[in-house]
Amino acid sequence: MSEDDQNRRRPGDADTSEQGLDVHEGADRPSLDALASDLRRVVGMRTPTALRDAHLPALSVYLEAPDDPDRRLDELRHVVTRAIDAIDDPQFRDAAESLVGFGDNRWTPLRQRGERASASFNCSFDAYRRARRSTGVSLLDETVRQLAQAVDASTTAAVPPIGTDAATPNAPGDRGPVVRRRTVLVAGAAAIVVVIAAIAVAIATRGGSGAGTEAAATTTVTAHSSTSKPGRRCSHAIGATTDPALRPYRVPFATQIAQLTPPGERAPCAASPMLRWDELVLQPLTDGGRPDGALVATDPDHVMVMTEAEYMSYHQIGGKDGTQAQALAGLPRRRAMSTSGKVWLIITDHGAMASAGPDQPGFYLGGPVWTNWQRNGEDTGDWGIPASNPLNNAVGYYQDFSKGRLTLSYTGDLMFHPVGDPSASLPPDAEGQILRHDDGTTWYIDQHDVRHWIPDGATWECIHDRGSREIGHVPGYAVTTLKLGDPATCSAGN
Repeated sequence: MSEDDQNRRRPGDADTSEQGLDVHEGADRPSLDALASDLRRVVGMRTPTALRDAHLPALSVYLEAPDDPDRRLDELRHVVTRAIDAIDDPQFRDAAESLVGFGDNRWTPLRQRGERASASFNCSFDAYRRARRSTGVSLLDETVRQLAQAVDASTTAAVPPIGTDAATPNAPGDRGPVVRRRTVLVAGAAAIVVVIAAIAVAIATRGGSGAGTEAAATTTVTAHSSTSKPGRRCSHAIGATTDPALRPYRVPFATQIAQLTPPGERAPCAASPMLRWDELVLQPLTDGGRPDGALVATDPDHVMVMTEAEYMSYHQIGGKDGTQAQALAGLPRRRAMSTSGKVWLIITDHGAMASAGPDQPGFYLGGPVWTNWQRNGEDTGDWGIPASNPLNNAVGYYQDFSKGRLTLSYTGDLMFHPVGDPSASLPPDAEGQILRHDDGTTWYIDQHDVRHWIPDGATWECIHDRGSREIGHVPGYAVTTLKLGDPATCSAGN
């Protein structure tokens, strides 16, 4: 009998598994052991039919229509996906995604999925599922256990009606980065602004003086803090669209906003209806007349909120006009953190974007550079934190990191060139000036030698007009020796 057949409930089968369906004391939810047992069976399933028809009594408690075959598979997918996104530990989250995530490889053999899961812990699949002497349980068991806890902890947030649509349960999405706005270099506009495809022309025409970087952020960041005025009215509803093809995104977008809006605060408005940018669906957000983030989705089940730094950086991979980003980097898939907890990541199809924070510039790590950065210990390894975007020259590509410069030839030879004293490459008169990397990233250096990323051409022009001059060709590894501050804004006090 196949693994799928064992997991599928057949008419007339004795219902023996209900005997193990313990519940939490004083609650109607199953025990974590019973839930983990069901999820362990889900791990072994290789066809959608097997999952749809499987007898999963503990997991079914979390479904709205457990006996409706037309809805059951979709609801199971939502529950599992939402739970994976809620796992805090990035290694176990990645492992759970590899084992039971509903990506392109979901229905491949268990060993193939298991090898991807075990790679998160730098071990073989056999070692991953072998009980450890120190704990008596395997990493596989711990992955399933954490997934069970995440399923149990996941809650359904109320979704406000959109137009005439009724509110529906949460669709899985971003893990809910929630970060309050911070005071920036000088008083002025909020730092969290998201540029969308509708204003791509404005991005492309920002003077060569603006910053052009790749960004990434994750974990507890807010892509959209909400300090909206009580009496304001939204000109566009979250999920608003005139395109029938975008209607499946209406409820997931509203759900995401409901999940991320702090209690007692009003959610941001949409700055425009939903729109498409190649394979992504977008909707910009606004708060009291200020841009305040954007909803970004690869499909209705995978919705993410991006900050200004994140979206601008992703948009500008390969050029400021945004025409190459999705082809070069692939689509943004999920958030993660480096193992040190210091670098924020957005994982894409072909690599990742890495940054020092949700409102800081991020830099794209693609292909072998991304793979080798991970193998070399990420930001705690010999390369350090990414400090520029990849740039090409006559022989290949080069990219700065905090500990030196990486080169990748067109023939595939990858070499890292450490720099013993990165600060020696700083200009002696950097205070009060603008430092520019060859990739277009610019920094304002204040009187305390703190660097402040200049996020756009308007800010650059304002700072420049107040007397700061630009110093070009400053390596990224030199800039990272300066303390990192909030992004720059422009005011009379600058």
